[in-house]
Amino acid sequence: MWFLFGLVTLICFFAFNVYKKVNASWKGEKTSFDGVEFQYKINRDKDEISSVLIGIEGPNSFDFTLKRESAVDRFFKSIGLAKEHQIGHSEFDDLVYVVSDHNPLHREISNNSDIVNAVLRLFTSRSGVGVNIHEIRCNSGRIWFTYKPRLGFEEEDIDKLAKESVPSLKAISDNLKTQDPLTNSKWKDPFVFKAAIILAISSGLFLNGLAHFYRLNFIDIPFTLDTNQLLTQGALYSAGIVTLLILMTLFILGRSSRTHLVLVELLLVGSIGTFLTVSAQMRDLNMEMDESLAMGYEVEIHDMEIDSGRRYTNYNIYVDNWLDEKYTKRIEVPSSFYHSVNIGNNLLIKQREGYLDFRWVSEINKIH
Repeated sequence: MWFLFGLVTLICFFAFNVYKKVNASWKGEKTSFDGVEFQYKINRDKDEISSVLIGIEGPNSFDFTLKRESAVDRFFKSIGLAKEHQIGHSEFDDLVYVVSDHNPLHREISNNSDIVNAVLRLFTSRSGVGVNIHEIRCNSGRIWFTYKPRLGFEEEDIDKLAKESVPSLKAISDNLKTQDPLTNSKWKDPFVFKAAIILAISSGLFLNGLAHFYRLNFIDIPFTLDTNQLLTQGALYSAGIVTLLILMTLFILGRSSRTHLVLVELLLVGSIGTFLTVSAQMRDLNMEMDESLAMGYEVEIHDMEIDSGRRYTNYNIYVDNWLDEKYTKRIEVPSSFYHSVNIGNNLLIKQREGYLDFRWVSEINKIH
């Protein structure tokens, strides 16, 4: 059942993340500055402001991101994997990374000093509201900024922020609106959909693996005995899957200003998600497909303890180790079972061989 559930949740997470990656829309509060309507959205993390979005109406025919160039960007450019457009303006090229392979956009930025100056004003701003621009995004007829506030930024500072940023934002939008690379048709960037599918696989694996990781934390019985072997094989299979995803990414996306961004997320998020997902699915498959006969082992309880913290409480019993007589074995059990037994009681451990040859305990019963 859990193995099937894992496949279903993986498909659901995949579909959700395809939609999320392709659809970059967001909703915010509407207001205006100096006759220019704009929207803003404040994202919070544990009551702290984590980011601020400010956006206005933008050109319909462009889909791009302008972000601060990082050491990672420069590294991938140096090895020839990332191929970013350079406009010939040293300050802009050193500071801003153009996340787009759209030639009409490249020509417009390269030939339009108003756009270059407006972008630089935003990225080099030293305003008194305590924010740093993270990126400029244009998608689906809107152009917006994402800010990463410093400590002390409050919602009432939006007016100060708008005063400084909205005019530059409007200058970029107005200049781009004069150019329509595909008249009567909204430009569709195939890279976005290809990358969205790859990143959805990565994110889907991560979310699915995380969901099952937390699920397994609440299951005391049954449990796997050969955990190290399971995790080792899970790591090997995961490495193979991630390698295939990387090769698929390079084949599908090729050299681009955006390929390395997909690869970085795939390595950071996808590798963890793949390992968690593969390990959880192997654990479930090993139990659910197992048709071996259960072997019974009688053991005695030698000690009991409750291990608790702020967010957890574990109920542990220590019994004869039927796998190695030299040691006792700690077993985490449900609270109800823990309170139903005492030191000196005998238990019957039912062990099975496992469909994938990872031994596991299916039942623990008190011997009356």
